[in-house]
Amino acid sequence: MIISKMHWLFKERYNRNSSNYYPDFTPVQIDQFLNDASEILLQQFAEREDKQVFFDMLSPLITSQVLTPTGSSPVYEIDLGQLTKPYFYNKRIVLNTDCGNVKATVIGHGILNDVLADALQKPSKKWFRAYAVFQEGKVVLYTDHEVTSVLIEYFQVPTPVFFGGYDTLEYLECKKTDQDCTQYYSSVSAPVSSPFSPNYHARIVDVAVMEAQRGLGQQEIALTSNKINSLLN
Repeated sequence: MIISKMHWLFKERYNRNSSNYYPDFTPVQIDQFLNDASEILLQQFAEREDKQVFFDMLSPLITSQVLTPTGSSPVYEIDLGQLTKPYFYNKRIVLNTDCGNVKATVIGHGILNDVLADALQKPSKKWFRAYAVFQEGKVVLYTDHEVTSVLIEYFQVPTPVFFGGYDTLEYLECKKTDQDCTQYYSSVSAPVSSPFSPNYHARIVDVAVMEAQRGLGQQEIALTSNKINSLLN
């Protein structure tokens, strides 16, 4: 669905749902609502694989890249800044080791020390057990294997939509410097539609409408996980 159609749907559905008044949202405001809705859906359903609909909706955002880690056994690191597409959420991490491929289990800092000290849980070359912890823009890997490369499969940051005809704040801020600002949307940039599967663009509009109404204090349609789930189930 082209971005102009998404804007039209947003206005039509907001007007239909609002019993108070119909604010004249600007293109930049609608773009922001649509971008917020995209991130909400990604956060809500990135781990859901129990229904085909979730995979179909989010699959265009899945990407992967092979990186070379620094360090040596038992601790390696990979810098997320090396990824060619901006990282949003992890899907899986696979280590290419001297014993073949090993999938790393992602854990939190709260249990890291306990896991490393537990003989039944700690990294094991024999049991192909390895762990990954996200830390300050890096992934720290704990493994007894010799690692040559790391495959990280992840959801990339959704490309922002852009209706066109205006300069974004990022572009205006960049223009205050001597840098090249062509990477930011400006009034001469071409329109950009949603990176989600087109089959689900209308659902993004629905969530964007709920966000707009919630922001204006219309609590009867306040955004909740149940309401978002109801849009897809």
